[in-house]
Order: sequence, then structure tokens, then C-alpha cells
Amino acid sequence: MVSLTTLLRAAPRLLSAVLLLPTLASGQATPPLSPDSAIALAVRQHPEIAAARAALRAADADVRQASAFANPTLSWQYERTSAGSNTNSQHITTLAQPLALGRRRGRRGVAVARFDAATASLRAAELDVATRVIRAYAALGAAERQAAIARAGSEEFDRAMAALQARREAGDISGYELRRSRLEAARLAAQRAAREADVRRAQRTLAALLAPTPDDAIDATGLRVSLPTAQALREHAAALGRTAVGDSALDARPDVAAAAARVREAQAAADLAAWERVPVPSLVGGIKTERAAGLGTLNGIAAGVSIPLPLLDRRTAAAEAATADAAAADASFVATRQRARVEAHAALDALRTAQVQLDALAPALGDEATRAVDAARLAYTEGEITLDAWLLALRAFADAEDAYTSLLADALVLRAEAARALGRLPSWGTP
Repeated sequence: MVSLTTLLRAAPRLLSAVLLLPTLASGQATPPLSPDSAIALAVRQHPEIAAARAALRAADADVRQASAFANPTLSWQYERTSAGSNTNSQHITTLAQPLALGRRRGRRGVAVARFDAATASLRAAELDVATRVIRAYAALGAAERQAAIARAGSEEFDRAMAALQARREAGDISGYELRRSRLEAARLAAQRAAREADVRRAQRTLAALLAPTPDDAIDATGLRVSLPTAQALREHAAALGRTAVGDSALDARPDVAAAAARVREAQAAADLAAWERVPVPSLVGGIKTERAAGLGTLNGIAAGVSIPLPLLDRRTAAAEAATADAAAADASFVATRQRARVEAHAALDALRTAQVQLDALAPALGDEATRAVDAARLAYTEGEITLDAWLLALRAFADAEDAYTSLLADALVLRAEAARALGRLPSWGTP
């Protein structure tokens, strides 16, 4: 029979080996999904992005429509007069073309600005979905690693229980220690079940983002991910940290780009409102056929111009409102860019803080943690510490690995949010 000392000596090393695995999927048939692949899959078919693409197509059509000229007006008139046996008649056919005088250019300016805003909205939808995917991806990665921690601890303690039972029968340990060990084994089993439930829940959440419609449904239980290493996150954080948070960088953010587009739209609308104060003349041209008594048929041309008189509506209030709207849009743009700068700095600071926390915790794990657990195990086997003290040491080791995993997942999310704050899709290619 394997001795308790042998099991206790092997347990921390086996547990450490499991915790250092990047994902549960190692060695399995299904390869882990990379963060870039998850983002690409979600961006390609997410309905919110599809809606934004449709809105962009509509905005493009509006630009083409705004470039159209006003339709001409075709009119036909017939007049007939008579006196006694004499009759005169006229047929007048004319074509009137209104002269827009700047209105077409103003309408097109408004439409182009709205197209730019729709482009920014599409980019915002892509960044929003990508960030949500990374949050779900990180949650699944953390759940997988923490489930591995719980599984390893539970399995190793189950093996230890057999040796503890044998030692109890031999009278080497007290009944309290055996009952306390059984309680710990039950706790670890319950923790393992809860961790595995977390994995299933995280799989469903990520699957819903990757395949949001029933037609695209994927098997959530087959999803496996691979969290980037701390070194990879450090390199990407350093690359983002070198980005100067200036106006040129902030202009890449969709909200800043949309605010700038709204300024251009408001300015174009103000120009259009100013042109609408100018009456639109219409040039009229046509042919005229007249039949007069004693003169026979007379053919000629008809020409003229019509101008509406701005007597009742001078469009003054509309022009003033459009000018005020332009000023409001400009102020909103300044506020949006200022807010974007604060958010970008905060996101980069949060990412740097997470990296510092990872770097601080990492040395306490690995070989250092294994030596600490070995020391606790040796002290217990030699009777220097109680069972509770040994269990506390093992739990502290597992809790430290749990905390490190959570920090790694948080750093992954913070890296995605920092990229989003700079108007970029998160990518884990070459930094």
C-alpha cells in the first residue's frame, strides 16, 4: 500500500504540474480557440454588427440620393376664347426646372456626415462585441484553470484518504484527523462540482456570442480556450503603453469619430438652412400653339421664370436653430474627446496595475510554492504541525493559484479594454 508520506510528498508536485497547464484542453482532440479566432467569428455574424452594416448601407444610399437633382415639372395648358362666330384657342406645353442654388451640395454634406457617423457606429459595434467576447473568453479560461485546480486537489485528497484510513486502522492517527480529512474531502468535491459548473456556464456564454442565432448554434461543451501567458500579456501591455494618447490616437475611437461626424453634419445642415432662406427660382421654357380667327395657326415659344416671394416665411428661425445645433455639436465633440482621453489613460493605468500584480504574485508560485507546501507536509508527517495547519497550507497554495488565474483573466480583459479605449480591435498577434 502506498504510504501517506509518499502521497503527501507527491501531491504538491502533481498539483503544481496541473496548475501550470495553460488549459484543460491540452492533449485533447479539440484544439483550443484563440482570442483572435473568437473575435473574428463573432464579428462576422453577430446580429448587432449586421444591423450596423445595414445602417451603413442605408447611409450610403442616402448619399447617392442627396446628390440627385430636383425633378423638372411638365405642364400643359389649354385656353379657348370665342366671340360670336370667332374662336381663339391656345395649347401651351412648358417644362420648369427649379435651380437648387446650393441646396444639393448642403443635402449631400449632411448625408456624407451621416455616412461617416454610420461608419463609426459599425466600428463601435465591432469593438463592443469584441470586448464582450474577450470577457467571456477570459471567464471561460479562468473557469477551466480553476476547475483544474479543484479537480487536482480533490483527486489527490481522495488518494490520500485511502492511506489515512489505513493509518487510522493501524492507530497512527486519531479519529478526529480522519473525520476532519473526510470533511475536507467533501469540501473539495463540492468545490470541484461548483468549478465544473462554472466552466459549463462560461462555455454557454461564449457560445452565445460566437453563434448568436439558432442556425449558427455550436456545441458549447466542445469549446476550449487558451489564456495568453503572462509574458505575452506583458509584451502587449508594453506595446499599448507606448501609444501616445494624443488627438490623432483618440480620433480612431468610434465615439470620437462619430462626434466629429455630427459636427460636420450640423455644419452642413447650417449651410443648408442658410441656402433655404434664398428663394428657389424655376426656369420655364416650352412651346405654344395658337389658333386665331382670321390668322390661322400660329406657333411659338413660351419662356419665363418663377420666384417664390419670402413674405410669410423667411426661414430665419430655422437658420438660427441650425447654427445653434452646430455650436452644440462642436461642444459635444470637445467633451467626447476629453472624456475619451481620460478613459484611455485610465484603461492603460489599469492594465499596468494588473501587470504589476501578476509580476508580484508570480514569484510566490511555482517552485517557491512547492517548497512551502513540501515544508508543511514534512512538518505534518513529523508531528510538528496539526492536520488543520497542513490543510491550511494546501488551501493557501490553491488559493494563490486561483488568484493568479483570476489576475491573468483580468489582465486579458483589461488589455482588450485598453485597445478599445484607443479605438482598436484587440489582437494577440505580434505586438
